[in-house]
Amino acid sequence: MAEIFTDEILDEAGLKELRKARQKNNIRSFVGTAALMDHASREQEIKSITDTYINELKCSLESLSSNLGNSLKGQAGKKVKEAIKQQTTKIQSL
Repeated sequence: MAEIFTDEILDEAGLKELRKARQKNNIRSFVGTAALMDHASREQEIKSITDTYINELKCSLESLSSNLGNSLKGQAGKKVKEAIKQQTTKIQSL
């Protein structure tokens, strides 16, 4: 009888440990999933902000090129416009 009692206790203790381990793993999984979702959300937000800034910069350069095109004439104007055009192309490739 003492042997059976000991086996029952060991089985129960073993099951408790397995339950605890499973619960810990579930918690780790939930925390990991939440962290991954948070990271993905932040990554999307950064991409959105970056795209907005790039588009604003591109528009500013195009406006600058247009305004300088009306103000500057001759070779100097052409060189400035070409430099701005190259910068705009670089920005578009980002």
